[in-house]
Amino acid sequence: MPFMDGHATSIALKKINPALKIIMASGNSPDKNGKRQPQIQTSAHLPRSLTTVEKLLTIVHEVLEAKS
Repeated sequence: MPFMDGHATSIALKKINPALKIIMASGNSPDKNGKRQPQIQTSAHLPRSLTTVEKLLTIVHEVLEAKS
């Protein structure tokens, strides 16, 4: 993404639609100053290195079926 990373994009999208369901596929990595970024309210989190297609599909199904 040329202008925003996933963290910044998630924040911007939540400002537009607070009810948006977000599934993060990576951890909160330290920013350029070595500080941790603020936690984003997500519907689910998947560690990218441990995610299989089956796990991803299961999480997407669970998030879409969950009541807000």
